[in-house]
Amino acid sequence: MSESVEVLCAGIVVADHVCTPVPHCGRRRAVMADGMLLTIGGCAANAAVDLARMGVRAAIVGRVGADVFGRVVTDLCARRALDVPFSAIPPPVPQTASTQAQIRLS
Repeated sequence: MSESVEVLCAGIVVADHVCTPVPHCGRRRAVMADGMLLTIGGCAANAAVDLARMGVRAAIVGRVGADVFGRVVTDLCARRALDVPFSAIPPPVPQTASTQAQIRLS
């Protein structure tokens, strides 16, 4: 970023898999979601993205895996105009990823 950073967000950066809402299916049943989005998450990333949306120049400091999820996280942060001075964790340590399911209870 060419301008100075106003807020530095340090902490967890993950690749989040977020699925479309699925109906409540009870215990021990799998339900297919219609779609899934791969995006960035984690406390540091979420705070920096929200700050950037409010016009605050934010940067994230953290470490990402030297794998496909680490590359996705770095690319998505850069697309959101966030300063990303990540240092990659060398293989075989993978990027942390999480899956979030949205369940309709009605």
